[in-house]
Amino acid sequence: MDGDKQTDTPPPKIPNETHIRALGLSPRVYNALKAENHNTVGHIRRLSYKQFKRLFNLGKMGLYEIVSIIGNWDYPEIVVSQTTRERFEKQRRLNRERDNRYLHVYQLRRNGKMFTEIGQILGVSNTRAAALYAVAEERIAAGDLSERDPPSQS
Repeated sequence: MDGDKQTDTPPPKIPNETHIRALGLSPRVYNALKAENHNTVGHIRRLSYKQFKRLFNLGKMGLYEIVSIIGNWDYPEIVVSQTTRERFEKQRRLNRERDNRYLHVYQLRRNGKMFTEIGQILGVSNTRAAALYAVAEERIAAGDLSERDPPSQS
């Protein structure tokens, strides 16, 4: 195999009954799917490419995000540049880091730390620490973030 060639390994097939909340989608894509009542992977897979593109109007990056996450979805029309793939991967990494930060603040607070202490640990103000905690609580209550997921070390 040539060293310059790169093969894309498709992600493992995600069951059709999987709720979109479990996919780790960006807020824009998640909200677009939720607004159209496409709550499971099966709902998404049943759409034709034309229906999908017309309903969500997400652009190539949004379409690529969904295709790359749920995998095994034969839409050859979705061709994205290496730059778009890199932007997508960077955004996913930033989203994971943000979620990890929310969980870290949440867990510190649940373990009895004051916002002043949390702020010192993270290098932010106590007001910012309180705001991060409020977002974490809200996202956990909505099911968008799981308090069981330990923050991964970056």
